[in-house]
Amino acid sequence: MPYDTQTLPGTLTKGPDGEQIASGWCLIAYDMTELRKPLPEWRGEIALSADDYATVTKAGGELYLRLKPYGGVFEPWHGPVTVEPVEPEHDPVQRRLRLKSAGPLIRTYEPEPAAG
Repeated sequence: MPYDTQTLPGTLTKGPDGEQIASGWCLIAYDMTELRKPLPEWRGEIALSADDYATVTKAGGELYLRLKPYGGVFEPWHGPVTVEPVEPEHDPVQRRLRLKSAGPLIRTYEPEPAAG
């Protein structure tokens, strides 16, 4: 199966409907799948501000990744995630976290509310 990557803005929350604790740009790598199919296996990284990095590395419990629409991707993925710091030799300023699947990423179309 072909492999693909996406670079999208994303947020990390405590649980699926929890408080947002960080946001940044994510690079996600995955085996390509049919449109609207879950991504069972994937990996990636997120680049964060120093404050968000500190918050996430101290956070306990279940973390949830929500990617946002960007650049022609209108049905972004979301799902449970585990994080770990990128090795210091590859991230000396400690601003990147490695993202790993804690479950499949799924796509849900959520239209923006109409202005009015």
